[in-house]
Amino acid sequence: MNFYVIFFLVICAVLLWVTIRKKEAYPFSYYPMYSSGHKIENVCVYRIALKKQDGSMAWWESEFYRYPEYVGRKLKQLSVAHKQINPNGIFLELEKRKLLIMVMRIMEKEGAEISSYYAFCIVERKVAPNLHPMDRLVETIAFNILPE
Repeated sequence: MNFYVIFFLVICAVLLWVTIRKKEAYPFSYYPMYSSGHKIENVCVYRIALKKQDGSMAWWESEFYRYPEYVGRKLKQLSVAHKQINPNGIFLELEKRKLLIMVMRIMEKEGAEISSYYAFCIVERKVAPNLHPMDRLVETIAFNILPE
């Protein structure tokens, strides 16, 4: 047999083996590297919402599209640590304020109307069995606790 035919069959066999096994086998893995399937009921995203005086909320949409999710997850971790580990932890509170000050700076740079909002809301978003998003308010943090 021709070398190219054998080479092609070996590559196809390896790709088929990786697909059937559903395991990573570099360089024959699927994108993104080292990922795996997740059950939809276990997927959870933390987002930042901005609360207006009338009680309505708007999602914080940044030019850095993954940053709001990162900040939301970090604030959730700090909130859980504050409640479970050390309720009087000043360092956890300082870390939370530092994150929120950075969010305020980014919002100002992006030209957001900060004056129409008065608080940050950390929102946990999951997918319901009917495939509609379910939101749960984790914490509301007023702007007035942040230094100017």
